[in-house]
Amino acid sequence: MGFGNFTAGFAEKLDLLRTALEKKVDKVTGKGLSANDYTNADKVKLEGIEVGANNYIHPTNHSADMITQDSRHLFMTNTDKENWNSKLDDSSTIDGGVF
Repeated sequence: MGFGNFTAGFAEKLDLLRTALEKKVDKVTGKGLSANDYTNADKVKLEGIEVGANNYIHPTNHSADMITQDSRHLFMTNTDKENWNSKLDDSSTIDGGVF
């Protein structure tokens, strides 16, 4: 290994080290890995929220009266479904696809 190769490799490593050092974050006395760098008003507001206040549990069932029917949102009876399903059979196609 010649001296020129060593110098070029060293310069490259030195550039990498300088780049890494530019990204370094200095330690601040009294702060850990995470700091509460938000305003006192924000802190007071958050402290005023009760534990579990956002613990929403989605119901497993909904009553039908909460759905507003319109031309795009309709209820179907079993008879409606049977009539719809009977329109297609094993030989029915749409755009060349078999259903």
